Amino acid sequence: MGETPSPVDDLQQMLHVCIPHWLATTMLRVLEHQDVSTDAAAASVQESADVVSSRLLRDLDQLLETDPDEQRLNPLALIRDALSEPSDVLSQLGAQPVPRDEFARNANPTDIFGMAPATWSDIDERLHEPGLQWGAWKAATILMRRREEGLR
Repeated sequence: MGETPSPVDDLQQMLHVCIPHWLATTMLRVLEHQDVSTDAAAASVQESADVVSSRLLRDLDQLLETDPDEQRLNPLALIRDALSEPSDVLSQLGAQPVPRDEFARNANPTDIFGMAPATWSDIDERLHEPGLQWGAWKAATILMRRREEGLR
């Protein structure tokens, strides 16, 4: 029998499936909502999405492969932080910043196009379950370690 995939493996696999498509379609959606010609912009959007996705997935893999006690960010924070370059591309293509509420402006000040995901499902429904399972696994791992150390 094969070994059951870990929550880390499950999340990594699904991130690799979802992130490139999500980033490209999110960028195109911003342009479409603003009536910026997506035909002319499609090549720039795809190039940016490919470059950013590749770098982001490498960073996500590195984070998820880091011991839970050493992780200083969570995967969604990394994803949110990776949106400055796509925002620059959208600005260069003629998109204008969108109105955002005070919470969104404070939580993600550089997310001028409102692309930052709040939850796994904002990226893709298929990330919901692996994201929750990974979070529960990480919390349980840390809690178990603290108990073994007599700290909880």
